This record gives sequence, C-alpha cells and structure tokens, in this order.
Amino acid sequence: MRWVFLFWCCCFLGFAILQSKHGAWQSDLGGDPDEAAHAVTSLMVRDYVVHSFGSHPLEFADAYYARYPKVALGHYPPGYYALVAVVLTLFSSIQTLLVLQAVLAASVATFLVWFGSRTMSVWLGLVAGVAWCMTMPVLKLSMLVMADFFLVLMCLAATGAFALFMRKPKAAWALAFGVFASMAILIKGSGWMLALLPPIAIGLAKEWRLLIKPSLWLAPLPVLLLALPWQWFSFRFTEEGMSGLSPAGHFMEALPFYGRAFVDNYGWPLALVMVIALVQLVWRWGSGSKVGFVEAALWALLLSGAVMMMSVPAGLSSRYFLPLSAPMMLLVVLSMSRWLDWFSWPPLVKVGAVGLVMGISVGSLVSLPKLAKEVKGFSNGVLMVHEEGIADHGTMLICSDARGEGAMVAAAAFDEGMRGLEGFRMLRASKVLAEIDWLGRGNEELFASDQEMLKYLEQQRVEWVLVDQSVAEVDRPAYFGQLTGALKAADGEWSQWREVKVQRAVNDFGSMQIFRRIGPPKRVGDGV
Repeated sequence: MRWVFLFWCCCFLGFAILQSKHGAWQSDLGGDPDEAAHAVTSLMVRDYVVHSFGSHPLEFADAYYARYPKVALGHYPPGYYALVAVVLTLFSSIQTLLVLQAVLAASVATFLVWFGSRTMSVWLGLVAGVAWCMTMPVLKLSMLVMADFFLVLMCLAATGAFALFMRKPKAAWALAFGVFASMAILIKGSGWMLALLPPIAIGLAKEWRLLIKPSLWLAPLPVLLLALPWQWFSFRFTEEGMSGLSPAGHFMEALPFYGRAFVDNYGWPLALVMVIALVQLVWRWGSGSKVGFVEAALWALLLSGAVMMMSVPAGLSSRYFLPLSAPMMLLVVLSMSRWLDWFSWPPLVKVGAVGLVMGISVGSLVSLPKLAKEVKGFSNGVLMVHEEGIADHGTMLICSDARGEGAMVAAAAFDEGMRGLEGFRMLRASKVLAEIDWLGRGNEELFASDQEMLKYLEQQRVEWVLVDQSVAEVDRPAYFGQLTGALKAADGEWSQWREVKVQRAVNDFGSMQIFRRIGPPKRVGDGV
C-alpha cells in the first residue's frame, strides 16, 4: 500500500502546485458563478456548528443569508458543505478550501488506480489515473471551490461497492452501495444517476440471479432514509434550477453540445476508442459473453451518467462530464490493453503504448494559460470600504453579475473584521433591484424611476454602493445603468468615492465604482 500513498502524495502536490502557480490561491472566489456560493454556504454551516448549534437551523440560515446573500443550501444538498465545514473548523480560510480540492482530486485519481488494479494491472491503472488528472475539465475544476470532485469520489465508491456485491452478494455490500449512493445524492442532485447503476450492471453481467437475492433490495434503504427526505424538502429550490425544457427538447440541445464538448475536452483519439469500445460491448453482450463484475459496474456508471446528462433539463455544461470521465478513462485503457494483447507484447511495452495514446489525446489539449485564475479587485473594493469605515447595522449594495457579486460576498464573509460588525449586511442588486432567478431569468427592472430606486436605498439604510463596470455591456441588465445614473444624479445625497481596478480573467480588465452616501441614512422613525 506504500505505492498508493506515494501516488496520492504526488497527485496532491501536483494539484497544489498548479493552484499556487496559476493564481488560485491569490484569486477572488469568482471563477464560476457557483464558487462563492459553495464557500459561503460551507462557512455558514461551520458557523452554525461552532456558534449556534442547537438553535433553529432554518432561522439561522435566513439570518445568515440576510448578511451574506450567496447561500446555496437548498439549491444544492448539504453533503459537501458538511465536509467543508469540518475542515473550516480547523482552518477558516479560502486557501483551505482549495487545499481540500487538491485532496479530493488526488483521492479520485488514486481510486482509479485501485479500480485499474482490479481489472487490468497496477501500471495500466496508473495510466488511467494520470490521464484523468491531465484532462482540462479536471485541471480547471482543481482551481475552483466546487463540489464535483467529492461527487465523483462517492460515485466511484458506490460503483466499487456494487461490483463487490455482484461478486459476493452480501447485505453489507448492498448497504454500502446504498450509503455511498446516498452521500452522492446529498452532494449534488446528479447523484440520482446511481439509481440506474444496479439494473444496468446486472444486465451487462447477466447476473439475473441477483434480482431474487433479498440482500439486493437492502440497497435502496439508506437512500430512502437519508437522501429522499432532503429531495422532498428541497424540491421547490431545485425546480428553479431547471431550464424549463422538456426531456426531449433538452436532448435535442444536449446531443450536439456534448458531442462537441467531448472532443474539445478529451480529443478525437479517446472519442474514437470510446465509440469502438461501446460497439464491442454491445457485440460481446449480444453474442452471449458475460462482462466482468468491475467492468460491468464501470460501464453502468458511465451509461447512467450519460442518460441523466442527456435527459434532465438542468442546463448544459462540460463540467457535467466529470462523473463520467473517471469510468471512461478506465474503460478506454482497458479496451486498448485488450487490443494490444493480440500482439503478444511484453507488459511494460503495452503500458507504454497505451500511455502514449492517452498522453497524445489528453496532453495535446492541455493549455496552461487557459488554467490561469485571475479574478481580482472585487475583494479589494469591499475591504477598502471596511477600512474607510462602515457602521454597525450598516448596509452595502453590490452590483455585478453572479461571479462578481459572489466574489464580493465571499470576501466579506471570510474577513474576520467584517464578520465582527454587528448587524452589517450586504444586498445584491440582482436580487433587490430585479427579480432574477438562479439561472438569470426574470424581470430586470423593478423601479419605474430613479427617485423610487433612491428612496428604496434610503429605506434599506444603504451607505455604500459598489457597481462593477467590468461586466460586458451586452450582459448588463437594465438596472445597471439605472442605478449608476441615479447615484450620479443625486449630487446632494451620493458621491463617487473611488474607482477600483478589477480583473475578471486573463487579459479581461475593468473597473468598479464605489459610491458613498453623503451623511448617514435616515433611520426608521425619522420620516422615512
């Protein structure tokens, strides 16, 4: 087992160095619209456990959201946040979250090596693990605070447990599958794809006898007890994240999108090998051959994930490939190694040939400049306002897109000084100046006049307004211009205090205007 730990250490160091060298540790949490939400929600869970455990959790969450309006609990399940909250209890910093990403990514790669050793050889497993680490979706995600690596890890654990169950149909393995599947579902809703894994795996392995094993039917129990209640509770939130398309309509959009995204992220050689391997699988199954337990479970994970990705209208993103990429790498390596068996090559030569193909396909797509995470200036603006002075019970309005607003909320939430301000709160323009849902849909203009908007700011006792002018003109909702115009026109009430340089990505610069109320806002009871 020493080599397993050594491989894990190498992967962890590789991801940590990548993060350090390409800006993740120095960047604001604005690399993805969901990044800040994951970080702030994890911090909220940590604060609840440390400071308010025993109080009503929903009331605590509502109060927390009023201060830091970038909480994703409900839209996403609590599994990832529970893990991160434990880590934040030890080290409460943004860098800690990135270190955890490196830990999870290295663990997935190591798990792939274990799977490879069960189906091929350790060396071929190493090829699959290293190739997975080199893919652009994995490298990009290692720079962000996201839940996907934890999801992949639990999906692989569930797959391994079910493969062991098919080999020895004991209740313990069925329950283990159910527990890991529940954990996957409680990390992201896409974990429900594991519901398709048992029937597909049993069908591929032609182990129909398992269907009458009482132990098999223990597998759903953990899901019913642990995951289903949360799904029922959070349905009203998760429904907002759906695109509104029918499954058929989503499929028609998903097919060309994911076809192009697969080639762009994994290369033509891997795409070709995957297609041939799938055709061979169908031919082997149709000719009466059985598929091995581990291989059947891996194919089941891949196919169940593909079915969910192509049929559930939750938007389109190449990030959704991640749970599929782990079994895909193993199955591609397994297929190529079988083809090379025809040549009777020595084992190390075969490993080298497979590694060469994988390296050319995946390595040729790696672009280090594209990995750079350069999101800066958003936290500077927030902290400058704090240093200048914002009163207890003061309010700050922030105006940007989901990435920019998230970066500013996260900066305030993780700053010890701002966390100590009694009654301080932030307002997001996308939530209070408009009615825009999780996917950016809705009414972009709530106020009929500038005076109505200014009166609202006074009623909310807003002292500072930060307007991100780096958002592309075409992406700015109507309230952007209305807010800026109203503040500049209100000479006797507001003044522009500073203009801060911000950076959204490599070579994507802009500015953020900071407006300050002249004199304190009127209090409730003073005629407002």
